[in-house]
Amino acid sequence: WRAYQVLFLQNWGGSFEAQDRVAAAAQHHATANPALRKLLGSADRDHADDLRRNGRPNRAIPLYERALTHGDDAWLRRDLARARLAAGDPAGALREADAGLRLDPYFVGLHRQRAWSCEALYDFACLDASVTRAVELDPLDPEIRQQLEWARWAAENPREARRQLDRSPLQRWLYRWGPHLYQHALTHAVLACAAGIG
Repeated sequence: WRAYQVLFLQNWGGSFEAQDRVAAAAQHHATANPALRKLLGSADRDHADDLRRNGRPNRAIPLYERALTHGDDAWLRRDLARARLAAGDPAGALREADAGLRLDPYFVGLHRQRAWSCEALYDFACLDASVTRAVELDPLDPEIRQQLEWARWAAENPREARRQLDRSPLQRWLYRWGPHLYQHALTHAVLACAAGIG
């Protein structure tokens, strides 16, 4: 349901105020369905998502925290972990990811968020464990498999991995993903030539 809300119902009701009104009205049924209490945090959560996506994670964090007062949720913990990491608090991001995984240990997005937090802390064993679990849960995702290659290498070469992470963001991205993108482009070029397209 949360994935559907995120993808199709952002700011459902037309405005944050309308969301609050619908959520308040739904509380008459919260005794029978306690999950309806989480609706009271929907406007704060959506507003926080907007702030985080627009580069203002420090303003998003209190809104996510306020949304959590209406009920814990793995998706909300993942988003709060993202905001904390973007705000420069990888230890806090790791705590949020771990809290979310206690609620839903099969949430691949939380395992990946945990991995990014571990990476920011230069904890390469944690990174490897988190990415390995994400691959176990979603073995067909090529991005996770590439992240696993990096995690394994980083765990074996922590000093070099730390040096690479301390580079500029563009250098770091090119160092990590450049060889994979080159291989991917080369594979497509060979396939296109073989098919007579190129």
